[in-house]
Amino acid sequence: NHIHLEKEAVNVHELVKEAVNNLTPLINEKKAVLHYDFNASTPVLQADRDYLIIVITNIIDNAIKYSRHPEIKISTASTARIFTLSVKDNGIGIEKKQAKKLFQKFYRVKQGEVYTAKGFGIGLAFVKKIIIAHKGKVTVESSLGKGSDFVVALPVG
Repeated sequence: NHIHLEKEAVNVHELVKEAVNNLTPLINEKKAVLHYDFNASTPVLQADRDYLIIVITNIIDNAIKYSRHPEIKISTASTARIFTLSVKDNGIGIEKKQAKKLFQKFYRVKQGEVYTAKGFGIGLAFVKKIIIAHKGKVTVESSLGKGSDFVVALPVG
């Protein structure tokens, strides 16, 4: 139940590139187009590198899997206190009532009576647990048929 963090100085921009590199086979298979908008003046955080890779990989992986012709914008921003990472896709989107449950363990989004991608419904629950352990938060804004925007906010320093 408890996540033990091994914090070190990590550059989140480099972690995004590593996660994308890990996802290259899926990116090529789905012919995904990724756009980067790295605006964070402070991309280096004290965080657990391995756990953050899991978070970033999971969110980008979902953005690709739940889009027919994936076009994904990965952006960062920072203030003196907060670093934000946004992964915005043009995918199938999520109804508001389902979006509220998205971070619950074993919850999977259904369209009609069909699940749209393979999985067990634990990825985003684990993402939330990791982000909370880092004293951050993860949110989603989504419109059915128009895509989703997952935003991770983490404390700087």
